Amino acid sequence: MKSNTYKAAGALIIIFILGFSGGYLFNSAVNQSASAQETSSEYNDERRSGQNQARSQERRMQGQSQVRTAEQQEERIERARQHMREHLALEEDQAEPLFELIRESREERREIMSESRRSFREVMESHDREFHEQLGRILTEDQLVVWDSLYARSEPSNGNHRGRQ
Repeated sequence: MKSNTYKAAGALIIIFILGFSGGYLFNSAVNQSASAQETSSEYNDERRSGQNQARSQERRMQGQSQVRTAEQQEERIERARQHMREHLALEEDQAEPLFELIRESREERREIMSESRRSFREVMESHDREFHEQLGRILTEDQLVVWDSLYARSEPSNGNHRGRQ
């Protein structure tokens, strides 16, 4: 009877050890896989970024502007329209209203983005002026000049540091 108890206890210990080591190995494999995917994703992002930078530099070296010509834009628009016609199986009575809707939406989005940039710029300029005023209350005039040369986004307006008097 005692022998069976020891066998049962030994079997439980062996099962526990196997389960623990299996879980450990499984966890390691999952973490390595996730790490590899993250690394791969980061690599692809960096690679794409590098490719985009290389293309931009190549265009600059060739004297080409990044702005598309009217002809290039028309070609691009026509390719996009053809792609939509094929993949959406558009009927003729659907195509033109869809393309007009897309054009109007694009114009509205551009206006929204433009307004958003203007608003953002105004808010940031206001924030920067206020921050600079607060710096002027803490730093000496000489320190503020050094701060501006090292960290400022733009020169303070009229050289007036509006802080310490």
